Amino acid sequence: MSRKSQNIVIIGLKLFIICLISALLLSLLNMATSPQVEKNRQQAEIDALAVIIEKGEAQPANVVSEDGVVRSFYAVTDQGVLVSYVVELMGQGYGGDMKMLANYSTDGALLSAKLMDNQETPGLGKKAEDSAYMNKFLNKGGADSDYPIPYTKAMLDEQVAGTTLDNHENVTVTAASYSKVEVKYPWYEEFWYWFWGPPKSGNIDSVSGATITFEGLASALKAGSDYIKSLGGVE
Repeated sequence: MSRKSQNIVIIGLKLFIICLISALLLSLLNMATSPQVEKNRQQAEIDALAVIIEKGEAQPANVVSEDGVVRSFYAVTDQGVLVSYVVELMGQGYGGDMKMLANYSTDGALLSAKLMDNQETPGLGKKAEDSAYMNKFLNKGGADSDYPIPYTKAMLDEQVAGTTLDNHENVTVTAASYSKVEVKYPWYEEFWYWFWGPPKSGNIDSVSGATITFEGLASALKAGSDYIKSLGGVE
């Protein structure tokens, strides 16, 4: 074996040892921190339940699916009487999975909701973490409700038009934040974007990201409402 070949083998062996040691250290670090991470996750869920449940106490969780939109649900009882359900939902947002906890009345109307784990864009999709963001969905989706949960902008606009603005102050602002923006480019830029694809940054992506977040949240909340209706008030 030539000296050059020997040097390549030695370099490869060193890199292998470095990667092996790094993988071992990361594995040990993960083992050391995972219990605390899980403890923090459980505490965050307990805190969220305390926020979204206005009346009653959540019973042990019932697992529904490990990979669907509806993951699990809690029956909420007050002095032994079923008053609502809390559903763990997994929506699909602009940045990936979005975990939510949503509280529904026994007929499927949304009472409150909180966005939990997510990778949405700061300043856009992250706005969904604010409690006011969920206001446009509240008290909708129930069996006796005049309005279903809006899962498209057209549905939301129609509902806003049919109600008083006094009750939907946050809706009009939010609707504007994800309305589609039509941008006109010079003919040579149009040709360039036709050939290479549209630009990957700027207002178009911002609006698209906010729209995807909204639709991902809304679709998941609707799925939760439909699931509660299918339970038929069973604890």
